[in-house]
Amino acid sequence: MRLPHIIVLVLLLTNLPGCSKTRDRASDQARQSVDSTMSDSRSGTFETAFGLSCLSGDSLILFEDNSRPAPTSLYAVCQTEQPIPLSFLRHQQAENRSGRITARNFQSIPGPIFLSHEYSLPPDQTILIVSSHFLAHHRPLLVGDLGCVPLDTMTIRRIETERRLRVQFSWTLCRLGPSARMALVQYLPADSAQLVSLVLIRTESLAFEDYIGDRSEEGSVWRVDDGGAFNPHEFRIIAAFDSVGSLSIARSWAGQEGDNAVLYSVVGKQLVPILTAYRYWAPE
Repeated sequence: MRLPHIIVLVLLLTNLPGCSKTRDRASDQARQSVDSTMSDSRSGTFETAFGLSCLSGDSLILFEDNSRPAPTSLYAVCQTEQPIPLSFLRHQQAENRSGRITARNFQSIPGPIFLSHEYSLPPDQTILIVSSHFLAHHRPLLVGDLGCVPLDTMTIRRIETERRLRVQFSWTLCRLGPSARMALVQYLPADSAQLVSLVLIRTESLAFEDYIGDRSEEGSVWRVDDGGAFNPHEFRIIAAFDSVGSLSIARSWAGQEGDNAVLYSVVGKQLVPILTAYRYWAPE
């Protein structure tokens, strides 16, 4: 099992958003500014987590960091402005021998199970779960799918000017609320490096997270067994929130071996990871 190459170009992009030194400083700033409303396992509080929905969509399980005491009432946020109330059912005692975290293997995953009484959850998907305290500071935004259509010329020029790189391919993932968009861009290779960025596009600003392809392993450049090609359809924006003029965004990135989920806080020109989870599902 290998996680995706979510690392930042150091030598090529030293002066651009997303370089390692800037990323470290931004991460510190983000944690200082959002720890009061994000999860903090050290203090034992519960604010956010990723879960897995079952095949019927009426329940989900928290599959990571089960050491934190979860509240009896939580909410699932699934691309809409209306959080879905969850109620605690039981703590499942199980031994996951295969390690697979899938809906087909739901009964073998240890962790707390929650029920959704009012609305059906998207089945067999990674779901963002939040507390009422988190929702008091973060307003869910409507996520509207845009089908990976190419970006407009003006936006591509904005990105190229900001990054000082030429865009080779672009895909618009979705709209967030009334005006923001999420997109993926793949740049023309530079010095044998193959870079892709997840981009938050707003009228006044751009924010990025970079993914560098590793061409030393043929057939596994960004993800294991990806065939050497980047697939934008493997990305899904799980949820988005407005918080005092800033945004928080959760996304998942599916691959042959599993699903990598991240909750970001937007800090300046960067999408800073605040919460991460990995759901292994190697073909059975």
